[in-house]
Amino acid sequence: MSFGDIWDRLDKAFMLMATAQKGDWIYGFDAMYVELGGEQASTWQGLLGNSNTARLNVDMTQEVYALSAGRKIWGEDRSRLDVVGVARYTRLESGLTLALTTGSPLLPDGSRSVNDEFDWWDAAVGVRYLAPLSEKWDMVGYADVGAGGSDLTYQLLAGVNWRFSKTFSGKFGYRYFYQDYSKDDFKWDMAMGGVFAGLGIRW
Repeated sequence: MSFGDIWDRLDKAFMLMATAQKGDWIYGFDAMYVELGGEQASTWQGLLGNSNTARLNVDMTQEVYALSAGRKIWGEDRSRLDVVGVARYTRLESGLTLALTTGSPLLPDGSRSVNDEFDWWDAAVGVRYLAPLSEKWDMVGYADVGAGGSDLTYQLLAGVNWRFSKTFSGKFGYRYFYQDYSKDDFKWDMAMGGVFAGLGIRW
């Protein structure tokens, strides 16, 4: 889906990344929540010439939470390279509701709903690289790959941090996240990517 299509169907979303560092060790928490919804109506003529209208509502919620721990394997001045282990939890909830809004009811109560939920854990290994570009600008790169509940999952991130004060920094870049999960007759082969802008808070 294009950015415009997602924006039109976006109910709410947020991303949060938190890291704690002590010596050569680094610990992280990553959260992503996306809730999408869509609606489509259709009208047709019945066998007796009557007009019928039905509405289909689609809702999808995706939650991804990850805990990570890593250790510096190389460092020089403000540059560092970390190896990271990740435990990632994913939960999906989807629902379809078909309702007859006008005309003769074809369903007992005029509507029919189908809902389902899936959740699973993945383990991944990754690398993170930080390097200074200038006194206030830093480059950051991150990649991980793994499996578990998923047949395959991976993530790529590239961006820059602008430290405009001791406490706050601007974060800009591109993030790409992929999952391939299947269970019984359910298939989730999803890729989500795009630019991001955020605020970093350090204390």
